[in-house]
Amino acid sequence: MDYQSQDRQKLKSYYESLRSYQEILGKSKELHLSVPTFRALDVEIGRIRQDFQNLLPPFDRNSFGYDQTWQNYELAPVEAYVGACIARIKVALEETQNTPVTHQIEFLFIRDSELRNILERDYSEIQRVFIAECWKSVIVLSGGSIEAILLDRLKVDESRAKAANSAPTKTDLARWDLSDLIKVGVELKIVEPSAETLAGVVRQYRNLIHPGNELRNKLSIGRLDAESALNVLRIIHRDLSR
Repeated sequence: MDYQSQDRQKLKSYYESLRSYQEILGKSKELHLSVPTFRALDVEIGRIRQDFQNLLPPFDRNSFGYDQTWQNYELAPVEAYVGACIARIKVALEETQNTPVTHQIEFLFIRDSELRNILERDYSEIQRVFIAECWKSVIVLSGGSIEAILLDRLKVDESRAKAANSAPTKTDLARWDLSDLIKVGVELKIVEPSAETLAGVVRQYRNLIHPGNELRNKLSIGRLDAESALNVLRIIHRDLSR
């Protein structure tokens, strides 16, 4: 099952709640469970079943050995049921941890279909490595995507791009640095200035590809750098999708 972030938080909360019940039941010196405690557990099970249908085992109140004389329930079957519920929730949590929640976006403004497919594939991968906290990978993949997108767009009107005030002296756009592509893109109002403001370490993404360059330039990268790189990519995608 694929649960969203909010659902996972609920699952964790329910897991901890049932673990508390399990601890209480395990410490009991009696062989039976009082009606008030059973009813409290019944309410909690009802909440879980309402939020996550088909996750828990069937809950039949008549299967827990209710004693009308003493007005209590047998402890053993209740313990067994709670244990089964905990096991199922634990499996669900482990599955969601190994299945990152990502979303796919289309790069319809890219003219080359092969390049478009590569960008869509890489965007999906960027999200997965971000979740895995692989910050360097996020920056390298985001930087490469941004460079490919801007290069593709600026080549639509190459002469105008080369005539921009912020354009470098290199005549081949493919040899421009990422910072040059971003500056020209902002100057020509292809993308908004916020893309340049956030660029930061993403401009150095080519240096990150080679460990030697990373060492010589003493580049330090972390979550904030990765978030900035990913945000620049999202801003450019938004601006060019309009």
